[in-house]
Amino acid sequence: MKFNRPTVDVGKAQDLLLQHLTPLEAEIVPLLESFGRTLAEDVHATHPVPHFVKSGMDGYAVRAVDIQGATPETPALLKVNEVIPCGSLPTKPIGPGEAARIMTGAMLPEGADTVVMFEMTEERQEAGGDEGFEKKESLKYAVVFKEVPLGRNVSQIGEEMAAGELLLERGRTIQAGEAALLATFGFSEVPVVRRPRVAIFTTGSELLAVDAPLQPGKIRNSNRYMLTSLVQSASAQVVSLQTVPDDIEQARALVCDWMNRVDVVLTSGGVSVGDFDIMADLLDNWDGQVLFQKIEMRPGSVTSAAARGNAFLCALSGNPGACFVGFELFVRPVLHGLQARRQVLPTAFTAVLRGDYPKANIYARYLRGQTLLHEGKVYVEPVGKDQSSVTVSIKDSDCLIVIPPGGGVRDGEMVTALRLPSQPYA
Repeated sequence: MKFNRPTVDVGKAQDLLLQHLTPLEAEIVPLLESFGRTLAEDVHATHPVPHFVKSGMDGYAVRAVDIQGATPETPALLKVNEVIPCGSLPTKPIGPGEAARIMTGAMLPEGADTVVMFEMTEERQEAGGDEGFEKKESLKYAVVFKEVPLGRNVSQIGEEMAAGELLLERGRTIQAGEAALLATFGFSEVPVVRRPRVAIFTTGSELLAVDAPLQPGKIRNSNRYMLTSLVQSASAQVVSLQTVPDDIEQARALVCDWMNRVDVVLTSGGVSVGDFDIMADLLDNWDGQVLFQKIEMRPGSVTSAAARGNAFLCALSGNPGACFVGFELFVRPVLHGLQARRQVLPTAFTAVLRGDYPKANIYARYLRGQTLLHEGKVYVEPVGKDQSSVTVSIKDSDCLIVIPPGGGVRDGEMVTALRLPSQPYA
């Protein structure tokens, strides 16, 4: 079976994975711990916004009728009866010929229907005098130099959102804006989909610990750290990190055990046709459902996937470049699908290829690339060497450039590219 695997294209492989999964159950978490998580149910506004009539800027709360016809030559003169800071309640209504000095976000006093910005006014103070034994207090006036329409600079109740209105829909990822909305409406706890639990196994007797000295014929285990970072960026939880020697029985026992404990077992290495490619041997005798073992793509054509119950086994190439591409095309969609995300597959876009790629391809090739914007056009160009074993180019990639099967693509031709997450919890 190792040498005669049926092939599927990338789209079919993704469909096989996504058709098999069922979103995970919901749980309640504190709002401060919800960033990057997926809402498990629709959330509705618990009250209108704003829930009181408020000023839209710093100025004077007035009655529009009192400033009709005001001009610099014939301004309106209004007595200021109080100052209303944001967060304070008005204590006096606004009567004819009166105004209140008000700050942005403060509640409008009774009787007022308009706010005049400070820039259209001038403050005037008249000193009080003595009348017999009684001393009169000084009076403050607002001089308004321009007529303002009724209701200007005032936010009415429910103007932004009505009570009961859909706030956020199920499947939305909670990021900064979503967190702000949830806080605005008093959601200190949030219903989210449980984070997928992932076990990561790197195979190969040639692997060294990251802090081990180099040895002839050995390499440090970089895939462990790359995959851990990628899993966490998909808002999933790594619960086991192990290195598996090239022993089929040890690998089988380990994988089968963890398939009963996690949602995804993720492996790198051992999926090719060599004598010590144990993951290929394991899948040839799998007691669950093998979804695919070969994909019409480069790099990572030997990327494989299987299922048992509700758990997935995703077996990626041991070459770092191919491992990275395989994760973005197949593993991240699974992790996002388990979390009921609205956007599961990478977003495709078209761009102009910068540089020639004349190499002939039997399968579609997914090049690590960078996106550039120049004179209103979107360009993509490959990053570093086009080899599956190259690690350096991964850090500079923000997209995968799709080179279709055939004789290659020339500089200036249009190509399809897949956008990679540029931030954690994308």
